[in-house]
Amino acid sequence: MKVWLISKHHFLQGLGIAFIHITAVKLFFKDFNPDSPHYKDLAIIIIIAAVIQLIAGRIYAYFEHHAKFEKLQKGVVASLILIALFFTISLWIDPKNKFLIFGLLTSYYLIYQISNLELWGVASLLFDVRQGKRLFSLISIGNIPAKIIGYFSYLVLYKVFAEIYFIKANTYQIMLAIGFLSFLGSYSVLNTIIKRLPLQKIDHHLHHHGSAESIMLKIFKSPFIFAMGVLSFCAYITFYPIEYKFLLDANNTEDIAAFIAVYYGVLHVISGLFQTFFSNRIIQKYGVLPSLMVLPVLLFLGSLLWLIFPQSFVFMKTTLTMSMLVMLIWVVVYYSLYNPLFLGLFQPLDAPSRLHGHTVVKGLINPLAMLVAGLIILGLNLYALEYKVISIIVLTIFSSLLFIFAVVRVNKQYTLSLQQGIQSKFFRGDRFVVVDQKHIHIIEKRLQSDFPADIIYSLDVLHNVDIKRYKKLLIHHLTSVHPDVQMYCLQKISEFPGLIDGETIIKIANESDVDQIRKIAVELYCRTAEFDQDIVNSFMESENVIVRKAALTGLIKRGDLESVVLAGQQLLGLMYSDVPEHQIQALEIIGDLGIRSYYKPVLTALKSDNEEVRNKGIEISAEIANPKLLTDLLIILYQRPNSQLIRMALAKMGEPALDELENIILKDPPVPVMKSIIRICEKVSNKRSAEILVGALEYPNTLIQNDAASALNAIKFQADSDNFNLWYRQSEELLDRIYNYIEFLRTFEKDGYEKMVSAMWIEVDSLCVRLFNYLSFIYDHSLIQRSKNILFFNNPGNKANALETLDQQLPGKLSRRLIPIVENPEELIIEVTKAYTSAEIVNHIVVSGLQRFNRWTLAIAIQNCPKTNIPEIGPYLFSSSIILHDTAVERVKQLNKGNAILDKRLLGDKINDSLYQKIQSKLEHEQSTLLTIEKVIALKGTSLFSNIPENLLIDIAEVLQVDEIKKGDVLFNTGDTGNCMYIIYEGVIRIHSGSTVFAILNARDFFGEFALLDTQPRSATATADEDSLLLKLNQDIFYELLTDDKEFAKGFLKTLTQRLRDQNEKLMKLEAS
Repeated sequence: MKVWLISKHHFLQGLGIAFIHITAVKLFFKDFNPDSPHYKDLAIIIIIAAVIQLIAGRIYAYFEHHAKFEKLQKGVVASLILIALFFTISLWIDPKNKFLIFGLLTSYYLIYQISNLELWGVASLLFDVRQGKRLFSLISIGNIPAKIIGYFSYLVLYKVFAEIYFIKANTYQIMLAIGFLSFLGSYSVLNTIIKRLPLQKIDHHLHHHGSAESIMLKIFKSPFIFAMGVLSFCAYITFYPIEYKFLLDANNTEDIAAFIAVYYGVLHVISGLFQTFFSNRIIQKYGVLPSLMVLPVLLFLGSLLWLIFPQSFVFMKTTLTMSMLVMLIWVVVYYSLYNPLFLGLFQPLDAPSRLHGHTVVKGLINPLAMLVAGLIILGLNLYALEYKVISIIVLTIFSSLLFIFAVVRVNKQYTLSLQQGIQSKFFRGDRFVVVDQKHIHIIEKRLQSDFPADIIYSLDVLHNVDIKRYKKLLIHHLTSVHPDVQMYCLQKISEFPGLIDGETIIKIANESDVDQIRKIAVELYCRTAEFDQDIVNSFMESENVIVRKAALTGLIKRGDLESVVLAGQQLLGLMYSDVPEHQIQALEIIGDLGIRSYYKPVLTALKSDNEEVRNKGIEISAEIANPKLLTDLLIILYQRPNSQLIRMALAKMGEPALDELENIILKDPPVPVMKSIIRICEKVSNKRSAEILVGALEYPNTLIQNDAASALNAIKFQADSDNFNLWYRQSEELLDRIYNYIEFLRTFEKDGYEKMVSAMWIEVDSLCVRLFNYLSFIYDHSLIQRSKNILFFNNPGNKANALETLDQQLPGKLSRRLIPIVENPEELIIEVTKAYTSAEIVNHIVVSGLQRFNRWTLAIAIQNCPKTNIPEIGPYLFSSSIILHDTAVERVKQLNKGNAILDKRLLGDKINDSLYQKIQSKLEHEQSTLLTIEKVIALKGTSLFSNIPENLLIDIAEVLQVDEIKKGDVLFNTGDTGNCMYIIYEGVIRIHSGSTVFAILNARDFFGEFALLDTQPRSATATADEDSLLLKLNQDIFYELLTDDKEFAKGFLKTLTQRLRDQNEKLMKLEAS
């Protein structure tokens, strides 16, 4: 019933549109002065029609949100009736009125637009996503017979009944009258649809957005609708130049109306046949992306042939013939395949989004594309008339390429849209529990879903219920249209030898367009089936790298001598090739096999001069975990201590790696290497690695000590009872240091050393965290850590419980000293009496160095050093730590009062002439735009990093790039790929899109922060309004820091969480107001 009514409605509207179209074209080319520049008039009509469509689209969008949907649709069809009636009567009275003829062709485009808005708006609310994908092409067929009848009717009226004077003289009025009656009939059908069929209810208030949303979201409401808009824009900007060229060429025929009537009639006959017999099959077999690709690819190839070989074929010797060919491609593929699929893509969205998508695309984007195309065509006619034809062809080629790119983008967004739909439509909870036949029936129904995740989930559930049924379903779903489902079935079938025959596997391997599916199928065939040697050879010689690798992997896994020798020869050939890509392929095969004895090629890769090969060798080392690779991996560890690949590889080695790492610790390795050793031990997470971590607590660097304690906590280390007293004493020593630091803190506070106060608070917090880790090693780990998390994350509701837990768990002496620190440290500060001067404390910090204090505290202490402490600053001039080095250099320059020559007496008696010359050279030649310490302060001054302690910001600050930007310079444009964020140190940056300004940013503001987490096109342009000094943070460095420093990662996530909470509160207040 639904399909019949909507198809009937579509048929009647298509009939009316066809009659109006043929009439408008004939009158336009017939009754204008032959000397009139039709090419300009036609371009002007396209432009005017586009403007009218934009206005109509905005009016429709307004009433879609403010009027009842059913009334809106009736109003649209009523408008069609009135337009047709107006031109029928007007042209009957004055058939040669040029303004009416001009208006009729313009109105044709408007009628086409608003009828589409109405028709597909109704259809989108009648059908769900499954019905839409299956039925939209069927509904579209109803339009094709109507247009065939409409276009051929001209020949019937004007040619067959040429003897009847009344009909011949009034052909156009009669055709317009038929169009009017067709629209009248469609109104009646629409009434029936509204009365008999329930339309989905829509609530536009569900899609309320805050005022701070981007322009893109305000217009499109979702990235998917935006992508669909871009796709439609590319489609229509490709079409109008094609149609324009075709109409101009057709105007040279004896009777343009007869020619167009026959040509369009034939096109729609072909479209109907193509849609009936091929459209659904193509969509089902090849999926969304390839099906959408058909139209732009064919247009691109056709236009390219036209450009390169304009007269190479007998049937292309006139420009009209080629125009007809390209127009045929457009009409047939667009109406029979592209348009139904395009409309069906909106169906996963909820009802309001679906309607909004149709309205934006057909009411805004398509008219905009028409306007742009019209302006380009007019420009070509006015300024490039001699090259108009070639320009239109080039324009078609270029727009086809954009069209192809847009299809790829839409496919990605469509996949995301489906995933979101699954989350809201499928079962809630962790696992659907099957308890009876009714539940099995529910699961089996979900196997018919259009969502791959539904099918895979359902198969997983059935695996635990009915294994025989599960195996049958695996075979059945091998032919699924969803690649994810096919991959799942192939992977699971490989667990059941003999479940399917080799012929079936070969068929999948040869027919699939998905490389991963082909890989699984080829490997399965070579591994388990009684294979055909010729077929295996074809796989091994395939141009597809993935197929070749799969064949070799399958043969080696098969295990018989003949297969291993056959594959092994090729594998060695790849490994010892001079081509890096071949070496990488060989390494990937070795990784897939996971056989330890295949270590020699990996050893070769680790010594390669090619970085990609070397990285792949490190990665595969983790897969085969052969201890014979250790020596080379340890060499690379020293070269690249922050590499996650090297850490993972060494961790996979297990005990042999731990032996070597323990020896390295005895040699007092650099801090970066030591940090990596701690990460590796944490990944290994066994008794031996815990012993190494305990030893790392003796390393003379407070950062390493803190990291080692955190790693022990991560592996839930528990000390032996024999070592209880040792850990207890160390806990007491930490408490003594904490109280000592609080005393320092109070002294700095009284003397007005604000930065030193802040730095000492960081020291206190770090020691408290380490203290809690120590306590968890000798008391209940879970309770101590839970209390720590509550206390350090300021959860007031549970704070009392946490303190009580500590009081119960810890001995009285320990708890009485610890609880005041975490309960109310401010009061504790008041109770401590001053024992040292600030200068003495600063000197103590500088002398103690990294063994007792972190880099930030040391940098601030160096910055506050008096002149008498220059000898103590001396060693930091040669520090490997950037912040300590440049702070020391700058401080010595300050204390030297800017003199070019350093007063040697300031360095003390122990400085010899050689060392003095080195220091003098550093002071003369080292210049820095910004000190690292200044960068840290700038980071801390931003809301994004304000909750992260300065000591955790040093690693970011040391890699920040300083960019000096001149007034008027553009940092990035809308659409540029984002891979970094900026912090304004000085200057003014304007964030805008064209003349629309979104924000004016000043010092300590930041922008582009989302690019740190996700590489997406920039949503706006950034331009310097003044000379500016910017700090640039690249995404890859930021990712490295997130994975390398847990405390930094926690701090950053905490900041993001707080910002989200703040935004939610603002939204709630806005909604409440």
